[in-house]
Amino acid sequence: MKNSNQDKRKGSWNRAKGNVKESVGKLVGNQKLEAEGNDDQLKGQVQSALGNAKDAVKSVIKKTGNVLENIAEKVKESAN
Repeated sequence: MKNSNQDKRKGSWNRAKGNVKESVGKLVGNQKLEAEGNDDQLKGQVQSALGNAKDAVKSVIKKTGNVLENIAEKVKESAN
């Protein structure tokens, strides 16, 4: 599985590539190339969103771990 930074970089690349394809397709009147550009941009948006979601999940896991550590410390203190 890719890490979040790889997903975001790949997403940025696909959005940029798609933007170029779409622009060239419009310029030369090639609807297929324009549609491919739109598809690439959408793919890039999804990849970037996946990278952001991975970051959010990592953050929640880290915060949950910190909370659990604090609870464990308090339980130990109260047991003494």
